[in-house]
Amino acid sequence: MYVGRARPSGGDRLAPPLPGGGPAFPQSGEDRTEPGALELTLHPDVVTNIDDAAGRWQHERGRVSDHGSPLGIYASTSHLAAARGHPEATLTLTIFFLRSSPPETLTVHGARDAGSDSDAGTVSAASGRHADRVGSRFRRTGDIVTID
Repeated sequence: MYVGRARPSGGDRLAPPLPGGGPAFPQSGEDRTEPGALELTLHPDVVTNIDDAAGRWQHERGRVSDHGSPLGIYASTSHLAAARGHPEATLTLTIFFLRSSPPETLTVHGARDAGSDSDAGTVSAASGRHADRVGSRFRRTGDIVTID
């Protein structure tokens, strides 16, 4: 019934390092304008389901790209309560933009609907360059993430 995310082939493996190059986004302290929408692609490397008395937990991690350019990694956790017939789950997803040290982050909280393989929520926390996005709408359909 749940979860909608299949295990990636190849099992539990680490993502390859990001290629060198400048930051994908201006870093803290640089001139900024009003943030436009972000459309990112998630590339799951590991998806693990753990069942317990409270329901099913799903842990996912992988790489993040922007129109084919690697940006960083992500980690997400969702929890489907033991209620039968309802495919909705809580969701927390954090993106780590690895071209800065320490990495810039963006975290969203929301809900997953395994029946439609989609997530929705809002940006709940962000560092540096992405701080203006706190409160912005978040959507995920398949492996495409859009942050308004």
